[in-house]
Amino acid sequence: MNKEWSLDVLYKGYNDENYINDIKSLINLNKDIEAFSSNLINEDEKVGLLKAIEYMEDYSLLARKLSFFVELKQSTNTSDVTTVNESNKLEKLISESTKSYAILTKYLARIGNKEKYAKENPKIKSYLYLLNQMEIESKYLLSDDVEDIISKLNISAASAWSSMQSFLTSTLDVEFDDKTLTLSEIRNLAYSHDKEIRKKAYKAEIASYEKINDAISFSLNNIKTQVNTICNLRGFESPLHETLEKSKMKKETLDAMLLAMQEYMPVFHKYLKHKAKLLSHKNGLPWYDLFAPLGESEKKFTEIEARDYLLKHFRSFSDDLADM
Repeated sequence: MNKEWSLDVLYKGYNDENYINDIKSLINLNKDIEAFSSNLINEDEKVGLLKAIEYMEDYSLLARKLSFFVELKQSTNTSDVTTVNESNKLEKLISESTKSYAILTKYLARIGNKEKYAKENPKIKSYLYLLNQMEIESKYLLSDDVEDIISKLNISAASAWSSMQSFLTSTLDVEFDDKTLTLSEIRNLAYSHDKEIRKKAYKAEIASYEKINDAISFSLNNIKTQVNTICNLRGFESPLHETLEKSKMKKETLDAMLLAMQEYMPVFHKYLKHKAKLLSHKNGLPWYDLFAPLGESEKKFTEIEARDYLLKHFRSFSDDLADM
């Protein structure tokens, strides 16, 4: 059984003619959007609105398809040099559209007849919510040149630190019972039926972090430093305020969700205390037994059975997902 996901539904590889052509299309779209955004003053407002929507839609779909492919390739092998190079190339290419995108976003935000145009055109109507959100979010945009600079600097700043953090955690070796396991493999032992294995695996996981503690801390600190700096430049009250705005969520909604969690916390505590009792722990449930299995089910899945089980249940939800 092939243990790697097939990404052929996107591209068959970096030498795939479709991938190469889509990269070229993205480059051309960059140029077209740049030319269009620099000439908006001469466009009829309704025509300009429709063209801007179509450009942004085409660019978003194409850039995301390419990005998803590279990200999925990288998730299976973070040390693959070819994928790292493709990722860097694609990130740089996408960053080149930032200035034009900022111009388009501000242009769309300024259009006051969106509701009128939406009644006249189904395409515009389908994007009316997004257009209204752009109007709200546009007040946090900086000048076009500054947006361009931030995007380009991000490649060697927070984005690079994020890549480093992902690389370190995905390639971390964990020593366990005279074997070297990956972090995913050691974490899976938290579900073992053997208490001693769960406990030893937990200790081995914690010990392994000593090798990357400083580097991970340094990465996260630099990521958050950039977040705080740009957040202040844009005029957000806090990173939380920025996150809520981007999530289209009110602070009251988040507070209500957190309050509901707090109110039901005693129920969760009761469950954990009872689980500790079932596992013969006297002073609460230790972390290494948080995911310990309970019950006597003897059912085990082979890889083929697990695959078929997943496909069967994905099929009832989405044929496209199951086919992929």
